Amino acid sequence: YPNDPTKNAGEAQMTCDPNSIELDIVGGDYFTFSCTVTTDMVGDFAVRVEWQAMTAINAASRVQVVSFSATSGQTQTVIFTGEANTYGTHILVLKATEPGSDVALDTVTISLKAIDSSIYAEPSNSNDNSYFEQVLNNSLVQSAIGALSLFFLMGLLIIRGKSNKVKEAANRQIRAEELIRARIENGMNHPTRKNFGLAGQLPPLPPQN
Repeated sequence: YPNDPTKNAGEAQMTCDPNSIELDIVGGDYFTFSCTVTTDMVGDFAVRVEWQAMTAINAASRVQVVSFSATSGQTQTVIFTGEANTYGTHILVLKATEPGSDVALDTVTISLKAIDSSIYAEPSNSNDNSYFEQVLNNSLVQSAIGALSLFFLMGLLIIRGKSNKVKEAANRQIRAEELIRARIENGMNHPTRKNFGLAGQLPPLPPQN
């Protein structure tokens, strides 16, 4: 094949590197992997490498074709780039076929673990302190702590404001009483009262019958 009558199909092997990928979708970074196709075929030969479609992954390109000839050598490498839409463990499936054929020459799978650090904190088996630190480093936990701190401070300000209002009201009451007392005393020392011989004293009570 094509010059060997004992063969009716091409032969090729494919390997992909790395075979496992881990990423954080919060960063929005693309991941990349390469696939190498090797064949012992002699003469012109083409291999179609297809990355099977899946809704959880956006791929820059899902299909690439490599061509072999007497001068190309027996190994060709293609590179794929993609982006994860959702967190979780996804299995990427790549299939090598001859163009126009549905028969797979080789199939490779890659494990992709996508995490979302904004909502997920993976527990550590090392010790409880490291897990506690990971929880504290979680952005949602930090936001909750910040909101609680703000709520607490606002409560203190409200209580302090009410206390100041009560204190000001008491001070106003005291000043009002002092002002009234001063006016009463000034009225008792008025010259008119002195002309009547009251000498600033309250008039005596009327005699009782």
